[in-house]
Amino acid sequence: MEPKLILQNTREMHLVSVRELLFIEADGNYSNVWLTNNDPFLHVIKEKGSEEKVINRDEVTEKNHSIKKIQLVMQLGDIEKRIEKSSNNVREKLVRIGRSYIVNVDYLFRIDLSESLLYLMDTDHNIFKLKIEHQYLVKLKEKLGK
Repeated sequence: MEPKLILQNTREMHLVSVRELLFIEADGNYSNVWLTNNDPFLHVIKEKGSEEKVINRDEVTEKNHSIKKIQLVMQLGDIEKRIEKSSNNVREKLVRIGRSYIVNVDYLFRIDLSESLLYLMDTDHNIFKLKIEHQYLVKLKEKLGK
């Protein structure tokens, strides 16, 4: 059975497949959960000459059906507590980075320390670029290198 994360507040509950979760970002008292319908373990061959498209989060629409955003009335710290209480499979995949993000390490594509950017890529080659404080990227890089 694939690991799921239960995200609920007083108004709603979502059972999110960890396999589909790209990242979660803080937005004040809200959190934005970014999902993909794709499996990160699916082997996709990039066509020769095709370019990777960096996704601007403000441009995600229904046309781009492989990416979905759910906004929850739940702070990122509360979501992190739920992750800590979850199974090892969930805790290993979802990592808190700084004050603003929790990312799924299966989608990590590149860490750019010089620009303080973290790139996530789904199997459709959609790339999300996240601005992260340098110190947190260094810690992530060290953690992944072990």
